[in-house]
Amino acid sequence: MTPDPFLLNDLVAQFATAANGWAAAFYPIALRLFYLLALFEIVYMGLRMVLSSTTYSGIADALVRKMIHLGFCFLLVSSAPYYTRMLIEGFQAVGSAGTGVTALHPNVFFTTGIGAAMRLAASTNIAGLLFNQFSFWTTIFAIYVIVIAFTIMTAVLIFTLVESYLLMGVSPFFLAFSTSRWTYSIAEGFLSHVIRVGVKLLTLYLIAGIVNNLATVWSQRLLDGKNDIFATLAFCGAICVLATLVVGIPRLAASLVPSHIDLGLKPAPVGGQ
Repeated sequence: MTPDPFLLNDLVAQFATAANGWAAAFYPIALRLFYLLALFEIVYMGLRMVLSSTTYSGIADALVRKMIHLGFCFLLVSSAPYYTRMLIEGFQAVGSAGTGVTALHPNVFFTTGIGAAMRLAASTNIAGLLFNQFSFWTTIFAIYVIVIAFTIMTAVLIFTLVESYLLMGVSPFFLAFSTSRWTYSIAEGFLSHVIRVGVKLLTLYLIAGIVNNLATVWSQRLLDGKNDIFATLAFCGAICVLATLVVGIPRLAASLVPSHIDLGLKPAPVGGQ
């Protein structure tokens, strides 16, 4: 049975489709959580105003502020998947505009690695190196390293894409925590993580095309030129360097985003608090 080259794309597509179902399943739970936290907020506000002998104008002002805050939180919860998707896809659009790469397809990474390994094997065979035992086992080692390196790069891409879909799916539940002064930091932390994932995807857009192009060009040079053990090992090492860049640069870029960003979700003080 011939392996399906688009198998990895189908894997990511399954998570993308499932995310819509998760969002729909979490939405009723998120609404109940929103109403519960809103009730606690209103009760707490009432107690604070009674204990602090707030004037009628102060009560009216506090009610207006509270209704605006709860309305904004309800908007976040009711449209959470849309806003989360818009935020993540915004980073992807920036990366796509800067590189011309229309989409991140895991199968492209993986098939590029397989193609590079095949060209390495072909160039070694053409050079007659496979008849030497040392050259043969060196080539086998290099092929395995190249395939593993591209598998790791593909896994990083799939992990980031799947993580983005998971965030879209669970977004209603986590953004419901924005309702209360005691839990709003959970929602802000969630949005901060969404931004970090968006930065990872943007960075992957920037380096994906370069990595695939370099691997193809380098392996083609081996096929067109004269291959030897030194060239084989040099190519193997260069692929490992590319894998290090794909793994490390997105993580480094995402680490520049603070783990907690003040997005102004904290309710306004009530009754002199």
